[in-house]
Amino acid sequence: MNTWSSAGRERFLVRSWSGDEGVAYDMLSGDTHLLEPLALELLQRLEPDVPRSARALLDGLGDVIVDDAPESALSAIEQSLESMRRVGLVVASPA
Repeated sequence: MNTWSSAGRERFLVRSWSGDEGVAYDMLSGDTHLLEPLALELLQRLEPDVPRSARALLDGLGDVIVDDAPESALSAIEQSLESMRRVGLVVASPA
């Protein structure tokens, strides 16, 4: 299991519109990444050098995620975090 933190904020510009989807612009590569609502919410809650588990993030998203199956919500969070890790938005560290 990994813990997660955001990459350095100086690398990315993040913008959202009406709290739904957003975009992250990578100032190093020039790439722009579309952020689905869950990814945007996770990115806003993560901080550099403050690792949090996917379970802790789920617990903190109780007001946002309404899901009768916590394992399904946890899986969605883990998939979103992994997707953001692949483009450098978040950093995974062994727990």
